Amino acid sequence: MTQTCLKTQDCLDEVHVSFGQLLSELNKADAPYALSVANRLYGEQSYEFVEDYLGNTKKHYRAELESVDFKAGSDAARLNINAWVQEQTQDTKGLIVYNQCYDGTM
Repeated sequence: MTQTCLKTQDCLDEVHVSFGQLLSELNKADAPYALSVANRLYGEQSYEFVEDYLGNTKKHYRAELESVDFKAGSDAARLNINAWVQEQTQDTKGLIVYNQCYDGTM
């Protein structure tokens, strides 16, 4: 059975373009503020993702896919995600607390 998720069938393409423009505006080098916007997709390594979806998330949301082993290595995936978030947000606290991500997560 094929499942479709995170697909914006009813949204116009302008939503994605506008979000991309917003990210560019928020991340301007000469802005009088410091704001960290970090987007990334983490997907189970055994899943196949639609290339069009991945292309759009990269283009409009600056979010690339990183394949991780959620099924057998959820703790390692959690540590990986938290390290990336800390790097992208100047060492803020990680977002995933121990035991919130478990081996049955999909």
